[in-house]
Amino acid sequence: MIKQLIALCLLTVAFSAQAKDSLLRATDFSNTDSHQNKHVYVVLVSRYDCSYCDLVREDFLLPLERQANRAYPAQIRELKVDSNKLLVDFDGAQISPKKFAARYNASFTPTLLFLNQDGAQVHQKLVGISNKEFYGYYLDQAIEQSYRALNTQ
Repeated sequence: MIKQLIALCLLTVAFSAQAKDSLLRATDFSNTDSHQNKHVYVVLVSRYDCSYCDLVREDFLLPLERQANRAYPAQIRELKVDSNKLLVDFDGAQISPKKFAARYNASFTPTLLFLNQDGAQVHQKLVGISNKEFYGYYLDQAIEQSYRALNTQ
């Protein structure tokens, strides 16, 4: 019995550690509840074989998502532009990830988009990662300024 409990505890710990090793995929932006509440989507435009995308996801976005009491709780999503799976756009229509990214001129990966609940950009995008030491600061500033922009709309 004790061995079974220990095994169950180990499985639970392993499962919870794996649960947050990836970001939520951008699949549906048409959620009607989100249109009633103002919030910011931070969308990572990435590719499957992009090591810089992995760096942005693992070193910056996942730790940010794990913070329980963030001052500006952005909805973080990942959009794989080389995926063939359609997603639901802000207006409810289906769109390819490539066309979604093209709308925001996000042809380079990684790119971070800062969008409101209607799909409008509320901050300039962050393209690439030139300085890892300052990237977290740039990201925090972009999210904070995105929320300020929401409050003036």
